[in-house]
Amino acid sequence: MKNNKEKESCTSMYGTYECHDPMHKDKGDFCAHCLFENFTWEQYLEKQKNPRDYIRKLYKLEISGWGGDITGMFYATEKEIRNLIGKEINFGEVLGRFSEIKVIIKNEHINVVSEDQEFLDQVQKKKIKLEIGYNPFEYFRCSRCGEKLDLETGECKKCKIKEEI
Repeated sequence: MKNNKEKESCTSMYGTYECHDPMHKDKGDFCAHCLFENFTWEQYLEKQKNPRDYIRKLYKLEISGWGGDITGMFYATEKEIRNLIGKEINFGEVLGRFSEIKVIIKNEHINVVSEDQEFLDQVQKKKIKLEIGYNPFEYFRCSRCGEKLDLETGECKKCKIKEEI
C-alpha cells in the first residue's frame, strides 16, 4: 500500500489525472471522485456519446511561407482539431521583427504523428517531452487578461467574457 503522500493516478482513454483517493487502485478507469472533479456531468455524458473524439493524439503543425516555417508538435483530441480548423491564429512576430504572422488553420497544416495509445501512455509515464515548437492552442488568448480561451465557446474562464475566435 502506498503512503498517503504518494498520489496515484486514474488513467482512461480521456487522459491521466491525479487521484485524490489514497485507497484507489488504478484499474484503467477513473475512480468516482476523480471523474467528477475533472469533468462536469454534461462533459462526461458527451464523452460517452463520442469517445473517439476525446482520445489524445500527437499532432504536428507545419506552416510554410513568409521567409520561414512555423512548426510544432502537440497533443490534442480529434474534436479539438476539428474546432481549430478554420480559425485564425495570430502568432505575432515569431519570424523576426515586423513579421506579424496571421494564419487561418487548414487541414493540410496539421498531421497526426502518433495515435498509438500504448506509446503515448509510455511517453507520459516516463515524462518524455514530445511537445515542441509552436502549439496553436497557446495562441487563443483573452484580450483582457491573457488567459487561454475555451476553443469551443470563446469564453475566458477568468474574466467570464466571450470573445470571437
